[in-house]
Amino acid sequence: MRPEILAPVGSMEALNAALAAGCDAVYFGLPSFGARAFANNFDLETTKEVIERCHLCGVKVYITMNTILYEDEIEDAYNMAKKVHSFGVDALIIQDLGFIHLLHHRLPNLVLHASTQLSVSNPYQIEQLKKLGVQRVVLARECTKEEIQACVDTGIEVEVFAHGALCICYSGQCYFSSVHYGRSGNRGMCAQPCRMKYTLYEDGNKVDTHGEYVLSPKDLSLIDEVNTLADMGVCSLKIEGRMKSAPYVYESVSQVKKVLENMERNVEDKQNLRVTFNREYTVGHMYRASGKELMNSKTCNHQGIEIGKVVKVNKNKICIQLSQDLHQNDGIRFEKENLGCHVNFMYDKKQKLISFMPKNNTVLIEGPVGVHVGSIVRKTMDSELNKIIDERIRTSNRQSKVNAIVTCSAVGKPMVMEVYKDSTSVCVSTEIDSVQALNRATDEETLNKKFSKTKDSWASFDHIEYHL
Repeated sequence: MRPEILAPVGSMEALNAALAAGCDAVYFGLPSFGARAFANNFDLETTKEVIERCHLCGVKVYITMNTILYEDEIEDAYNMAKKVHSFGVDALIIQDLGFIHLLHHRLPNLVLHASTQLSVSNPYQIEQLKKLGVQRVVLARECTKEEIQACVDTGIEVEVFAHGALCICYSGQCYFSSVHYGRSGNRGMCAQPCRMKYTLYEDGNKVDTHGEYVLSPKDLSLIDEVNTLADMGVCSLKIEGRMKSAPYVYESVSQVKKVLENMERNVEDKQNLRVTFNREYTVGHMYRASGKELMNSKTCNHQGIEIGKVVKVNKNKICIQLSQDLHQNDGIRFEKENLGCHVNFMYDKKQKLISFMPKNNTVLIEGPVGVHVGSIVRKTMDSELNKIIDERIRTSNRQSKVNAIVTCSAVGKPMVMEVYKDSTSVCVSTEIDSVQALNRATDEETLNKKFSKTKDSWASFDHIEYHL
């Protein structure tokens, strides 16, 4: 069975992007008790609206309540869980074992998923979580292919991260931020100390680490391996990024979907995804990546894509030899100086103000002071790609497929339609009775044309059975 595509939603814009791109499920946090305290988490009123909207188009909703809880927070957390359970949430993603135990006994019908913060990597852990009522485990991102398979073989639902950020430590086991900054990752407030600069010494002597970001991993990307995960029996492919942009969500979801549908990603696809966010990519621990295959010691931030090199500088007037197209309003960064800007003003060789320059040409822009000749230029935001994605989101209408039975037993009787999906059905009837046709009788072809006009609705018909 094809695994679900699970999209991160940290804003309403990201939700729209995830739905338009074709996700099967979304996950997000509440104002408290989530491992991303600084994301734009939805309040309870908005959460109810999001659940209703997603369910109308057949998309599941999982809510993260995956922090370690203090004793005096348990009842508040329980009341919040009870509230979203009443909204119809499909599952809660939990880290705290005591909270899992409590929810399983007080709300036995609430589906519980074990968070990646629990660092699950072997069947023994899963067997213990089964006893607590957990129905799915989100595996640690440090699992190898063999460990993933062993967990799948336990028979529990297994969810695996397919794309997004990696931690230097097992998720849930790192206390670096808590000790050094008083901000605990297990309380949703990680200061990301692994993304900072460090100097390594051995026996008092400085070691050449080929960069200062010695604890910063590359981003995981298993998009081209999702069918391998599907064949292994993984039920859900999770995309990390509740604090990332709507274009990132759209591109990552749509490209996972594309590969699952047995289509290859082309060069443009890969470039579009990179420009939304990347720290360079790794296949990670699933394939036992290590050293330079896993880590990016050169930088810790968004790399974008390389688009050219600085060939001339006069204060804030910067001349760039382009290897990729450049548009007005693109975001760029100068690698050597780590300075960035939006391209507000750009000129051709005749000093004419322009809005676009194709690759293999030189272009003059107004940028930050302090850039030097020879600096590599990287595009970190593609304004044209964002416009395309915005238009796709605006014009998309995610619909739920329903079936129907249409009946009109005789002249003088109303026409009745029973619309059904799974175990839910609704009957509607015409307000007037049918009459004898004077010319052409109403037939299946005519009705099909009428019933196909559902473009602006939340639903469309998959199959209609007629008894006329």
